[in-house]
Amino acid sequence: MPYDPEKQHKVRPTPSSTARLTRSAMPAVAPHIVRAEAENKKLRAELAAQLLERMRTQGWSQAEAARHFGVTQPRVSDLARGKTDLFRLDALVKMLVASGLSVNILVCDA
Repeated sequence: MPYDPEKQHKVRPTPSSTARLTRSAMPAVAPHIVRAEAENKKLRAELAAQLLERMRTQGWSQAEAARHFGVTQPRVSDLARGKTDLFRLDALVKMLVASGLSVNILVCDA
């Protein structure tokens, strides 16, 4: 937010002062990029589901899971609330491995 030295605090921008992109002004996205993003999201969801299943089968609280996964409890809370967009694939893989699981990948024709 912009800083107004007269008011000694940040000023929220008004809708008229911010640029808005309409759908027609947004750049076109190649279909393969859209598919890749969808695959990435699907992979993150599957890895997150496996972590949550591990928590359930082991009877771990979020705090216990955090210790086993090597992350903080708020990160496990994000996972439990389905906020998989906050996690990179490599972070989810590290959490799975830290919890004693292994990851296998199957690649096939689309």
